[in-house]
Amino acid sequence: MKFQFRFDSLLSVRKHEQAKQRMEYAKALRVLYNFQQEKSQIENVLGEYNESFHINIPSGRYGMVQHYNFIQQSHQKIWELDKAIRRAEEDAERERLRLVEANKKMKMLEILENKERKNFIIAMERLEQKEMNEVATQLYNRRN
Repeated sequence: MKFQFRFDSLLSVRKHEQAKQRMEYAKALRVLYNFQQEKSQIENVLGEYNESFHINIPSGRYGMVQHYNFIQQSHQKIWELDKAIRRAEEDAERERLRLVEANKKMKMLEILENKERKNFIIAMERLEQKEMNEVATQLYNRRN
């Protein structure tokens, strides 16, 4: 007799959902990481630009306007990226909670499967012991 888990199909569905949720969480983290990298790059460029500005001060009104426009655009982009990072963090947290929930459901089914497997093994051992007792009784009765 072979062990057959009664919720085997549900277990396979939960495994699929868990894998899907892992991918969604990884995707959310990747988006967050990309935003953080982009912000870091802009901050580095802005820092390098500010350092070079003190060395090579632009001459004339047009140079100063370009300088301040670049700084303003950089700060605007950083501000937008900060908002995008906050949204991405919220999305990542939401996906993490969904993954935790999927893991809980999966763990619950695995525990149930283990309990049923143990009960099956115990029942099979009892059946085997009962058969062995019958064989022993028959051998004893034949000798006497």
